[in-house]
Amino acid sequence: MAATTEGTDSNKYQESGHNGAAAKDENTEEPAIGVLFPWFCEVLGVGVFFLLSRYCHALPYTAIMFFIGLIMGLAAEINYGATNQVHESLEMWAKIDGKVLLMIFLPGLLFWDAFNVNVYMFKMSFWQLLIMAFPMVILGAILTALIGYYVFPYGWSWSLAMTFGSILAATDPVAVCALLNEVGAPPRLGLHVSGESMLNDGSAFVFYTIFSAMFFLEMNIEGFGESVDCLGALRIFLQMSVGGALIGFAFGLGLIFLLFLLNHRHDNEENIIQVAATIAMAYASYYVSDQQADSSGILAVIACGITSRAFGENMINNPQMMESFWHLVEHLLNTLLFTLGGVVWGHILAETSGKDWVYLFLLYFLLHVIRFYLVFSFYPILSQIGLKTNLKEAFFISFGGLRGAVGIALSLSLMNDVWAATETADTPEQRQQYDEYRYFAKTIFGMVGGVAFLTLIINGTLSGPLLDYLSLGVSSETRERMAQNQWEKAKEHVLDDFVHLLTDSRFYRVNFAVVSRHVPLLEGLSLKDLELAIARNKEHTPPKQYKKPNLENVLPFLPKDNYKEAPPSNGYESSDDLEEPLIQDMRRIVPVSSIRSIQSAVASIRSIETDSTYGAIKRTESELMVCEEAIELRQAFIDILKAGYHKQIEMGELDGRGFLAYSLLQSLDLASDEISQGTPLNDWEASTATHDIDGGSWKLQTERFAQVFQSFQRCCSATNHTASVEYLEMLTDIKRILAFISAHEFAQDHFRKNFVKFSDDISEVEMLVLKESKAEVEKAREELKSYESCHVEAVVSHLASTILLNKTAKYAEHISGL
Repeated sequence: MAATTEGTDSNKYQESGHNGAAAKDENTEEPAIGVLFPWFCEVLGVGVFFLLSRYCHALPYTAIMFFIGLIMGLAAEINYGATNQVHESLEMWAKIDGKVLLMIFLPGLLFWDAFNVNVYMFKMSFWQLLIMAFPMVILGAILTALIGYYVFPYGWSWSLAMTFGSILAATDPVAVCALLNEVGAPPRLGLHVSGESMLNDGSAFVFYTIFSAMFFLEMNIEGFGESVDCLGALRIFLQMSVGGALIGFAFGLGLIFLLFLLNHRHDNEENIIQVAATIAMAYASYYVSDQQADSSGILAVIACGITSRAFGENMINNPQMMESFWHLVEHLLNTLLFTLGGVVWGHILAETSGKDWVYLFLLYFLLHVIRFYLVFSFYPILSQIGLKTNLKEAFFISFGGLRGAVGIALSLSLMNDVWAATETADTPEQRQQYDEYRYFAKTIFGMVGGVAFLTLIINGTLSGPLLDYLSLGVSSETRERMAQNQWEKAKEHVLDDFVHLLTDSRFYRVNFAVVSRHVPLLEGLSLKDLELAIARNKEHTPPKQYKKPNLENVLPFLPKDNYKEAPPSNGYESSDDLEEPLIQDMRRIVPVSSIRSIQSAVASIRSIETDSTYGAIKRTESELMVCEEAIELRQAFIDILKAGYHKQIEMGELDGRGFLAYSLLQSLDLASDEISQGTPLNDWEASTATHDIDGGSWKLQTERFAQVFQSFQRCCSATNHTASVEYLEMLTDIKRILAFISAHEFAQDHFRKNFVKFSDDISEVEMLVLKESKAEVEKAREELKSYESCHVEAVVSHLASTILLNKTAKYAEHISGL
């Protein structure tokens, strides 16, 4: 897609954008700068992902990264001659050897896709996929080559046109497969899309290797390219396809053997080594096949992944770790590849004429015509073998043939190989000839990059509506019935959790009007539902641990048909001034828009028994306080308290990124230091001390929060709520007291269960530690009494809402994974 081919200075990118900065001497180039560009792209990717996930979920991530790279490339052309470290780092990546480029990206992008294949369905549909991956690919490459040879005015040779067709034969299913999983499309449709893409990536690479070698031979450069006749092409095809598959199978067996040996599931380091073995085998299989055996590295990686999935899936110690790692690899490589492709495309785009744009959109349209023609030409066969298919699925497969990572990587590799081979010219005539070859390579990359961008933006975005139109997702009636069943089940779970909370003394003051306002699943609660939940709670709780739920602040708010008394007028239903700061804090802890992974809640905490059960004291209290056993037990109790705070963070009761959690954990460090010197447990004073020590920063943080909160309300709300710094500090202090009490009750219960041998034969030192903890709790309760009841009720009610919302999120995550 370049405007002209004449003259050695016709392309600024030729001099500066691809061969290195003209203004910078090559000897002064710092190799370490090469590390900058990849991580610069990843930082940009973090910002892009955040914006897309929050505000524009429909746009494909890779397409936006390609577009950002395009902007970077155009900016570099506009500021031609200017140099900076990012530009220099980009040039180092732009000049990278073609084979090295493919070796960096392709194994990491292909292995996990192959490993995730449903092996049984893959075997059932193998002949379907083989037809889609080989006969359809070569026919598609030929038809696309006809466009490049006869329609385009660039003067390509037939071998170059076939190279172009082979590159565009590779499809990218990432965006489409994610959509198919999301809407519950038929499994065979997902397999056809992903399986075809995997195999045609391999076949496209085989055909690309054959025809690019023929094109390189036409350039008349010694040692570049090779002559390939029909028999030679068949030999290369078999060597690359069959040889690559066998090599991948061998590496897959080797990987299975390693997974079998690394069988210590509870050794986290060994689980990490398992993950390392998978990526090592993926890249090793590609290297051996591509560089040592002259076979297809892509098919080797795919065969390695499918083999290890078929025989080694159950040997993976930590599937979650494995999946997370490969998703990270895929994200990092896609981010870098598409940004790099966009930058190079931006350089080319700066020199593009109007006719190039016409040919690009014409190519986009004709590729769809070819795709539909091929799929429906083979439809009579595809619909009768393997898993079969139908007309609707065939239509979607035709439309969903996106171009992406492999096509961009192959076209970049072609351009880099041509650039490296034409670095020097002996005569002006030879220089002009080389410039023409460079122009051809740039044009191919421009067309491939443009098609990839258009298919990702247009086809990727429209695939969802097309699925709905074709009714290929779960039928609306079935979906509604499933959603309703899940909603009723979720209501039951949340109600059980709410009743369980009401047995905790912290939530005796909870106000149901506030909770039901923020937890929609509790709206419309009936007395019958509540009675059933109470019965379930009693049935599932051990008799010694059972406590009756406190319904004092719940029953008045049930529908009048169920409860005759009118709800009390306590100001909660209309007092937005009281609730709004807590609502904002709750939204910060519980992001309702994005269900996150939340740890399961622990059982309700039992109260400590009265002092009379602890037995008689045999030593004086002063002797007990300074003995070594008491110091060690206090330190252990501090560790349990830390676990209690972390448990609150996991449950969503505390914001782990907030200052309150930080302050409470810091107070335990301070208390631990004092305990080591023989002082009694006194973390309440330590928590107050950390509050006072950091009082300036605490006050500043609270004041900033209040200012931001009020500004946000003025901009986004018609109401005019205000929250003073003193008021927010009061609410925060109430939360601190509640968190403190909860952590101590958790620690007391855990201490008695795990550190005391027999509950009826507790030692003097153990009793002392528990008495000190009870004394600390009593101090906190006294402090809590100093606040108005309505304020405490507001905080407790929103805390209960936060816990219930987090439990709802956990339940939603669970059912979404079924």
